[in-house]
Amino acid sequence: MKYLLVLLSSLSVITSSAGIASISILNNKDTTNKDKNQKNEPNTNEPNDPNTNEPNTNEPNEPNTNEPSKPTKKSLTEDVKITNIQEIHFNWEPDDTVTRNRKILENLYKLNVKLNISQVKIDNFVDDDKNGSFLLTVIEDSSYYEQESINITYQKFVYNPVEFELSDYEISLYPDENKSVSIINYSEDWPDELLPEIFNYNTNYLNVEFIKENHTIRIKSIIGDGNPPNDGVDITVKSNDRKCLKTIHVTLKAKKVNFKLDKNGVSLKGIKGQQAIINVLNYNEIINKDDLPTEFDYDGNGSIKVNYEEPGKIVITTTGVIFEEQITLIAKSKSNTSSIISVNLLYDVVSPTYDKTNINMEINSVAYINITNYNKLLVNKNLPKNLVVSDSSSFSAILEGSKIKITSKDKVSYGTLTIWTDALTSSYAETILVNVQAPSVKFQIKDNINISMNVFEETTIDVLNWKELYNADKNIPSSFKDSNGDDINKSGKLAIYYKRDEGKIHIKAMDKAVYNFGIWISSNYIENNKTYEKLVKVSINIPDVTFDVESPKDMLVNSQQTIKIKNFSSLIHENNYPSEFSYSVNGVIKAELSLDKQAIVIYSIDGRYCENFELTIYSKNKKHSTKFKFDVIKKFNLNDLNKSLGNMSDREDNSIRDKFYDINKNLGLSKEIFDGIEISNKTYLGATLEAKTSLSKKWFLNSVQVEYYFPIKNNHDVTTDWNPDDYSNKNQAKNTAKVNDTRTVDISLSDLQRVYSKVKINVDIEYKWTNEYTGKWENNIRGSKSENLTLEYDIKDIDKTQFAYRDETFNDGKVKNEVLFYFYIAIKYSSTENVKTNYKIDLETVAQMDRYNTSWYDAYKLLAVSKISLKNVEFEKV
Repeated sequence: MKYLLVLLSSLSVITSSAGIASISILNNKDTTNKDKNQKNEPNTNEPNDPNTNEPNTNEPNEPNTNEPSKPTKKSLTEDVKITNIQEIHFNWEPDDTVTRNRKILENLYKLNVKLNISQVKIDNFVDDDKNGSFLLTVIEDSSYYEQESINITYQKFVYNPVEFELSDYEISLYPDENKSVSIINYSEDWPDELLPEIFNYNTNYLNVEFIKENHTIRIKSIIGDGNPPNDGVDITVKSNDRKCLKTIHVTLKAKKVNFKLDKNGVSLKGIKGQQAIINVLNYNEIINKDDLPTEFDYDGNGSIKVNYEEPGKIVITTTGVIFEEQITLIAKSKSNTSSIISVNLLYDVVSPTYDKTNINMEINSVAYINITNYNKLLVNKNLPKNLVVSDSSSFSAILEGSKIKITSKDKVSYGTLTIWTDALTSSYAETILVNVQAPSVKFQIKDNINISMNVFEETTIDVLNWKELYNADKNIPSSFKDSNGDDINKSGKLAIYYKRDEGKIHIKAMDKAVYNFGIWISSNYIENNKTYEKLVKVSINIPDVTFDVESPKDMLVNSQQTIKIKNFSSLIHENNYPSEFSYSVNGVIKAELSLDKQAIVIYSIDGRYCENFELTIYSKNKKHSTKFKFDVIKKFNLNDLNKSLGNMSDREDNSIRDKFYDINKNLGLSKEIFDGIEISNKTYLGATLEAKTSLSKKWFLNSVQVEYYFPIKNNHDVTTDWNPDDYSNKNQAKNTAKVNDTRTVDISLSDLQRVYSKVKINVDIEYKWTNEYTGKWENNIRGSKSENLTLEYDIKDIDKTQFAYRDETFNDGKVKNEVLFYFYIAIKYSSTENVKTNYKIDLETVAQMDRYNTSWYDAYKLLAVSKISLKNVEFEKV
């Protein structure tokens, strides 16, 4: 319709130079921009531009003639060749027929660019979900087309309907603030029909647009400094196909105002019930209650309480409890504005007083000093928080409310507790005397103790009540004397002492023998003017001690090793020393006792080696002995050993190891050492040997390439096929069958031809012939033979060569039947990367039937067939 109006409004009648009137279409352009919130038309381009989608609205100019003539009208079918429109995008309101008709004509014009859409209209529009049709009719009084109609069909663009989902359905905005709501299930594959580009909202408060690049809906508040609506604003969001509708609720907030306070600090007396008020200076400017200072953060251990009260007041109240001198108060709004307020609490300096100035207490006990004027101190700085003890290992002190708690430990001391407050400092310190004492207790051990022990042994005597002694010097056993009153620790017979943390008396025997040696053990405890003491008797024996030496380790020839005597200090006498030796093989090692090293030194002699060498060590008195087995090792370079293995029947790892062991038996090493050799890189000519187990690595170094000869033999299982359906009728017939097989051997062709001289090929051949052939073999065979043949050739390419020929002749009356069998072979060698060899064997057999002296009535049907089976191929050295 719009193009029709454009056409009518742009018609002008002009006169040619010849005076002939013609109709011209003026080129009018629509310059409006597309807005998804309004229904504006797209910009138009020049008519008849093949690169645009704009319809043709120009009238044709009449030719310049001398005589006036009427314009010739065209048939509509001349300009409309394509009458089916595919994939029309229906993106308009259902009742908007003007937009519908325009869009349809635009799509039709894209298919028929000569169509003058200003001269046509749409009638009889029929539509369903997927397709439809209409009549394209020439308008009445058209000067361009003859009156006629064309039926046009169309198909709608088909897509999978998807409902968009939003990341947020409720948001809040301050003036001039914008936020984006994401399409959380957006896909790049969505057609325009699914995009949420249609919005309905109050444009006095918001601007809304869809940003396709970010697949988000951008919402901006435009209320400025005015008051927002209390209920907020709803935005209705539709997809372009009008099938999906969502609602976003926007809460509009007034312009944020940062609160201002009339002061940033207050001072209060530290007594209960004192108040200070701080006013909000710009209270009347604040519209949003979230901008008021209604939240508070502060410390002070409960010294103050803070509240917000209308209109615009912060109220600070003291509680009267022990408090800090200065408190930092942070006032905050819910909209994240904050202000710091300093609260100073004023107090009087008061010195604490105590109910006692000295303490007498036993170890591991508790005592208290009361602060008699505690309720007058009020502030932390007046509290006696600074407590210093003269001996922290004896007692400690802490402030607990209105008392000072003193705890004694396990140490007796006479000390001081120094106390001062932060307000008065240490120059006004108070000193408390603390006397930590232990009770007097007798130590208790068992009666009639008799100890028997060996030299250098150590034993203990339990003090039964050791925890009750509190480790006080006057209580613990501290004196150890013999019957003469001499100090036991100076006798050279015993060492004795009391171990406080165990509650045990330790006794250690020296190297001297004693019998019923008396020890008087006493403390400083005085009972009835007499020292408290207990008698203990000790006997020390010199034992027959078995030496304990480290085990010798395997050693290399021309080296030495030292084995420690682990209990050397307990052997005491030289009769117990390991000083005598015997050897399983003389002349391999020499062993000596070294008193300085408290060890046995073993020397290798003259580079001789021995596997499983046995060394027996004896004590000097020959009462004790021990036997050790170890290796005196000589490292052999594998490459220096015999490495030519000769002929091998197989290449199995064990066979190669066994052969290598056999040719090197002269070394005198066990086969177990050779069994630890790993075989690798096996070929038909040799293999690599390398020691792998810990045992074999002890004796062998490096690796060796051994050589051997091993016949190469491959089994094959291929057979030529025969055709039992060919027969001889009259004169002659042939049956030919072929087969080939290829194998690879891991030896180069040059080595194969150098080491091996012949190839032997084993085959089975089989051939049959019939009496008159009836179509079955089983009951009609006249002759059947099979053979096994071994063919021998030089290792080189062999062209097709006959290796067997068989002739079977028989007569049927006057007819001579000659059956001929031919067997052929060809061999081809090739190299693979110069390390392997491929060989290919071609086999062919021909079975031929020749008949002589046949007449027209000799209609016998005779058959001859043959085949070859390749069994194995062997390369061998002759």
